[in-house]
Amino acid sequence: MDIRKKTDITHSDVLTLGFIRCGDDCYFRKHHNQGLRSHVMEKLVSGDVETETAGVMRDGLLRFPRAIPRAMLRIFKNRFASLDEVFSEVSKIKILESYLPRDTYAKSSEFIVGYTSDNTPGAQIGLCGLQEYVDGAILDPWNLVVVEPIGNMDKFIDGLKKMAAVSFLLPDLAGIGNLKVDQAGNVRLVDINNISTIRFTPEIDLDDNGYPACDKSIEVLYRLEKKFIDPALRVQDDKIYSFFLHPERANKAGELEKQFYNRLKHKNI
Repeated sequence: MDIRKKTDITHSDVLTLGFIRCGDDCYFRKHHNQGLRSHVMEKLVSGDVETETAGVMRDGLLRFPRAIPRAMLRIFKNRFASLDEVFSEVSKIKILESYLPRDTYAKSSEFIVGYTSDNTPGAQIGLCGLQEYVDGAILDPWNLVVVEPIGNMDKFIDGLKKMAAVSFLLPDLAGIGNLKVDQAGNVRLVDINNISTIRFTPEIDLDDNGYPACDKSIEVLYRLEKKFIDPALRVQDDKIYSFFLHPERANKAGELEKQFYNRLKHKNI
């Protein structure tokens, strides 16, 4: 079966991919926060996984230290029709990297592969990414009540606003788990693969999975800026905010968001 169509994949599935080189000391495990556009696998050291499972005696106590990923492997579920489509996908990531300071996102190296399976005769174009792992706490953009000050939030927001104003692009900030606060107390964007085009049109654009990612990400950007940078910020103070967060449009985006989660819930039942 085509690995891109599978709901879940395992270490064995990853090893069937001809472009993966994994020795006995390497183990791939499904990450708890899966993306809708890609499979996300932790690249672990086998010995760390064994210690996590069997435990180790320390100071007279049996402990089960968590295996820390050395990297994250993303396998895009998209079935690309041409190299131009792949290059368009990768170019958005490169644009993001040009606007965001290095300490505000998880660096990823994308690579294009030829993929074959039993049901897909001939090689097809596939896209994967090997991304750095960010150890830290999830920053929930919809619950910022008790969040402590974050060191690089000003640089993060400034980079995103410049990216939106100049390139008319914005990454998905709305998904739970897309933003983390690392061990140094800095915000890090870890999902850099779902980047929306900002269009000033009456229609509300939906992403590949039917989610109003652009509108909801702009709402998150406003919430972050108001919480961490300028408590007096008003929607009408910014061209993008005033257009996308107009009450009537925001209500429509909220309804589309509800419809998305209802579909997702029934799909998983």
